[in-house]
This record gives sequence, C-alpha cells and structure tokens, in this order.
Amino acid sequence: MNFLQNPSSLEKYILEQNLYYISDKDNLIILVDRDTHYLGYYYLIKEDNNFNFSIDKNIVFEYSYNTLRYDSSIEDILNKMNFKELNNRTSLSLDLNNIDRNFDFEKIDNSFLDEIYNCILENFNPYYGCIKRKDELLKSIENNEIFPHIDYNELVGFIEFSKKRNIFTIDHFCVFNKYKNMGYGSKILSSFIEYSSCENIKKIDLFVLDNNISAINVYKKMNFKETKIKSKIFMKEV
Repeated sequence: MNFLQNPSSLEKYILEQNLYYISDKDNLIILVDRDTHYLGYYYLIKEDNNFNFSIDKNIVFEYSYNTLRYDSSIEDILNKMNFKELNNRTSLSLDLNNIDRNFDFEKIDNSFLDEIYNCILENFNPYYGCIKRKDELLKSIENNEIFPHIDYNELVGFIEFSKKRNIFTIDHFCVFNKYKNMGYGSKILSSFIEYSSCENIKKIDLFVLDNNISAINVYKKMNFKETKIKSKIFMKEV
C-alpha cells in the first residue's frame, strides 16, 4: 500500500472507498463502516506507542496467515489495544476442470434484496466474515454475484460470491430455514461448481469457522481441500 507514504493520496483513496481512519502520532487504523461494527481494513501501529482511541461501535480485525508463516507480533499488538480473539477460520479450496458449455442460472432482481439480506443476518454472526450493507448487496445482485436456487417458485437458498481474475470466492452460502435438512445445500453447491467450471474459473475459495463441522463436511464431500491459510478474528468492544 504505497499510497500510505503520500497523505493526500491516502485521503483521496479513503474517500473513494468509503473508508474511515483514526490516527495518533505514528499510529493509523483504517476502517470500513458496517451496520453493526467497523471492520479493520489496515493498521500501522508502533509497538512502543500506546494507541488509545474511542469509537461508537465495536471494531473487528481479521488476521489471515499461512500456517508456515504465522506472525505472533500482530496478535500481540492487537492484544495491547484490548482486542480479544473472537474465533478462528479455515480456508478451503476446490480446483476446477473447465467445461466448454453454457450454464444459465436464473438471475434475480432487487425485489429479493431484503430476503437475501435477512437470511445472511440470521445465519451468520455479524462479526464473522464480511456482511455487506444493503447498498453493497444490491450491487452484488446487479452484478450477478448472487447464485440462487429457486424451487416451488420460491428462493430456497443462494451463494453470494465475488470474482477476482479466474477465482470465485464464496462469501456467504445460505439455505432458508424452512428448506434446511432437505438436501438443498449439496444441490446448490453442486450447481455452483458446475456453473463455475463453465465460466472458465480455475478455483473456488472460501473460509469457514473451525467449529462449523457440518459445513466443512459438506465442502469436503464436494472435494474441497483445506489449505494452509487460516484466520483469526479479533474484536474490540466499545
């Protein structure tokens, strides 16, 4: 992040990305404003400085790391600022063989926005992963980054995902409560894998909570493999 060396460039970038920052002496924290908390985007902390700050919502930082290169000093700095470890996540990945054919899934419009937003809130801890604001989720719908499963003329479940180069990342995978334990989870994931293969995607990535054994088992049945990437989530309460 070379723009940090240029304060005017940093301020311009922050405004464009709708970010917030707190600074004190040589310390800096950049935050993304979420409905329920601030999500840590970047920080630069001098270990020998006491960085005391007050803010109106909880702050969540996620430290992703390769298990072969874990840096305990990052955790030490967060602990000094009274961040507490909240939970741990494991990365899983699926390498794909591309299929040369079309896959047209049933795209949805913004009339499903509230339904999708509420399902994510009901099924995910707001401090785990990146739960988007409604305006951000609306963009996901408009960009066809919601993969839905419709049955009985109703939205049964969906996968919210993002694309970077030739990789899909699953951000949230939801089945509505009244359709759980009916086999829809495997159906939706299998269809999404097929769609990804048709889109020349090379890999599907995701993070899952370490204690969510049922979800991990579903992914592994679909040949997802654990990677060496883990994450720790820390929170500072107001």
